[in-house]
Amino acid sequence: MEGINDAEGPRFTHAALAIEAAIAGRGIVVTTPMLASGAIKSGQLVEPFSVRVPLSGTYCVVSRPEASLRPIVTQFREWICKEADAVLTL
Repeated sequence: MEGINDAEGPRFTHAALAIEAAIAGRGIVVTTPMLASGAIKSGQLVEPFSVRVPLSGTYCVVSRPEASLRPIVTQFREWICKEADAVLTL
């Protein structure tokens, strides 16, 4: 787009802060649909474009080697991976 100066305006180090600022009417936010879904569903934000950009990044579950053998850590790892798979199939 022409005539937009992206050097102006606030910058945020966390997506949640940018979403809160957009809800407060301080501008727009570009974020993942999952992070903004609650605000979109409640009508606090609108999704004016249907543009989606695939992400090339990834998340990792990490722990110390000895901690990874604990049953609670194994259960958490299995749960978080199941949740991530469910989100990816939306």
